[in-house]
Amino acid sequence: MARWRSTVPLAPVPSFGAAFARAPLAFLLIAAASPLVLILPLVPAPLVWPVLSLVSIANAGLVSLLAWRVGTTHAREGIDLWDLAGACMFVGFGAGMLSKPEHVLALFGLAELAQ
Repeated sequence: MARWRSTVPLAPVPSFGAAFARAPLAFLLIAAASPLVLILPLVPAPLVWPVLSLVSIANAGLVSLLAWRVGTTHAREGIDLWDLAGACMFVGFGAGMLSKPEHVLALFGLAELAQ
């Protein structure tokens, strides 16, 4: 009995995607960590955790869109863009858990609701 294919084959990877698929790990980590490091001097101390959470989750979304557009799959060994997006999301959720509710409200300008 023949087995049916349960997945649709991927479309051909565009030419710009090959450069991102083979990017070294250091470049990918620097690209993911640079927005996180840049926010520290720009926000007040109580808002660092909520801002770090939002920036990390947004960064994870952008990296996952890039991984989807390039056509990266988990079929190969090693760290790929999907793993990097997962790490950014993990950092974002961790920072969100460490932030206090009144600081999140202050971030969105709703500090009077914290009373």
